[in-house]
Amino acid sequence: MPGTTDSPLLKRILGGVQPGRSYLVQGGPGVGKTVLGIQIARGWLWAGRRVLYLTADHPPTFLEQAAQLELSLEDRWLQGQLIVAGYEDGSGKQLGIRGAGALWRRIEEVFSPALGDGIVFDPIDRLLSRRAPVAGQRDGIIGLLEGLDRRELSSLILAGSEVLARHPDAAVALRERVWASLALRRVPPSGGAKWGLAHNSPARLVLELEKARQPTPPETRVPYQIVGGAGLVPAPEAPMRGEDWQPRDPRPPATRVLLASADPELFAPLAEALQESVEVDVVRNGVDALARAATRQPRAVVLTGGLPRLSGYAVARALRQGRYAMPIIIVAPARRRHTEAARAYLNGASDFVRAPFDLTDMVYRVQSATRLRIDSIPDGGEERMLEVLLGKARSHRLEMPDFLDALRLTLGQSDRLSSPATLVSFRIRPGRAGGYPEGYWDAFRDLIDRRVRSGDLICHPDPATVTVLLCHEPASGAESLIARIRRMAGTGSTLPAPGPGGWRIEAGVRTLRSEEILVPDPRPHLVGPLDRPVLLVAAPDHEPRSDGMERRWGT
Repeated sequence: MPGTTDSPLLKRILGGVQPGRSYLVQGGPGVGKTVLGIQIARGWLWAGRRVLYLTADHPPTFLEQAAQLELSLEDRWLQGQLIVAGYEDGSGKQLGIRGAGALWRRIEEVFSPALGDGIVFDPIDRLLSRRAPVAGQRDGIIGLLEGLDRRELSSLILAGSEVLARHPDAAVALRERVWASLALRRVPPSGGAKWGLAHNSPARLVLELEKARQPTPPETRVPYQIVGGAGLVPAPEAPMRGEDWQPRDPRPPATRVLLASADPELFAPLAEALQESVEVDVVRNGVDALARAATRQPRAVVLTGGLPRLSGYAVARALRQGRYAMPIIIVAPARRRHTEAARAYLNGASDFVRAPFDLTDMVYRVQSATRLRIDSIPDGGEERMLEVLLGKARSHRLEMPDFLDALRLTLGQSDRLSSPATLVSFRIRPGRAGGYPEGYWDAFRDLIDRRVRSGDLICHPDPATVTVLLCHEPASGAESLIARIRRMAGTGSTLPAPGPGGWRIEAGVRTLRSEEILVPDPRPHLVGPLDRPVLLVAAPDHEPRSDGMERRWGT
């Protein structure tokens, strides 16, 4: 069909996605809605169109997810052809109260859509709010779709099946006005014969056509699979019973998942549910988790943030520094959800889940992670040795490129989380003689590494500076860190005596906001002058002499 976007799965069931039309795809967790959205967006981008991708994730996290799927969008994003935007908090309520006009004004501010451009709503669930007036919400959805049609924009609308069931009026409005409505479904193993599959087939993913206003092929249900580098593709035809049919090996290739929690009861139901389809390893502390992940390389790692011996954040950070690419899901309590989520993502987690969690949702998340089939970079070098990984896990220090990547990520999240990004810098200033004791400074830097919170990140931008990136802590968090370091440095039990020389150590706090992500090089924020410096340690510029007199340094 001329002008259609090349998606093998949608071409098989629809004949293709026509430009200037809206399509609705619904499904539950773990069926690949986002993968399909990325796949369609790539087709539009590679056809030369501009695309606005509205995501419920943080934009940097979304781009990282696309790269993990081997469907990278970053080059088109850097060129400005792709705009990635996150839904604002309360967007559903605003749509219900203020209508589609307010949403269109915001889209035009961000995107300035032109004829033939594409928009992906991933998912549209954020525009359906329980707190919004039902009539206003329905009218807002209708106004949105009518606006898409008037501007002849291509759009893919992804939606959660449960959310549509809770909002029947909006669901009807969507289905009536889109060009085609489809559903991604999970078919249990008992349904294998229904699709002409062998009886011992595992659960299958199936795309089902609900309604279409365009000519379509005869097939209305197509089994599919999620393939790295390709997206959603039709599943290979399974052998039918007959002369050519041979029974399949009932033992599938081993897929291993690692669960790590100090609480044996937390992951017990999850382990029991997963054991039907994968091998499950369970450990109780961070050191064992790092060792097991590095040696057995499971297809997915699920761990809590507060593991003993090594925190879950430290394990994730060390695995990423060792170039292991398996998906990592961090589970942490909801009491500090914004801070813990930022801490998880900045230390290399692929996903973050609040505890207590829904078992069904968690099973889907883990199963989806195991299907990504992401291989770690093969490397037999020193960085893969367990001793090296443990050393990296016990230190919060990152090399400058990795720290700058984390800084860019936290800047992108700062307008969506509870507080902006905060940098705390510690700097030693030489005395009049031009020097300072390197042994004392090394011990002071080690003290900072030991006293920051688990998951905070450190770099040394120059030999005289230590910079700490706090994971969306309020201003009191930076003040508390400085007070802790000053108290420990003043006790004399942790550090050697300062000695003379006239040198001093100061600390300063700098708050970065989201608009500063446009700064081409964040390094000036790391090595520039300190804002309102606080004196932590001051060495005298003289030393007592044996005859009771004092000798001035530098004189």
